Amino acid sequence: MSDVLAFGKPGILLLTGLSNAQSVRTANIIDAKAVVYVRGKKPDKMGIDIARENGIPLLSTKYMMYTACGLLFSHGLSGVSDVSQKK
Repeated sequence: MSDVLAFGKPGILLLTGLSNAQSVRTANIIDAKAVVYVRGKKPDKMGIDIARENGIPLLSTKYMMYTACGLLFSHGLSGVSDVSQKK
């Protein structure tokens, strides 16, 4: 999560394997559009409550992180480093 805080940009889609409330708190701090949990993980109750309070959509996928990121990239979603390098 420290990398997300350091490099995350408002409006990103946060993919994570961490299913605790900290992932949702981090998403809220950086103004992420949504959180996607990989490997079939689900957020804990506190995370769900925080997301609900802040209007952050929570999603889950059975895919591993690498595959989920690859699928999003192959459909045109660029990564944070790609966005930051475009001027």
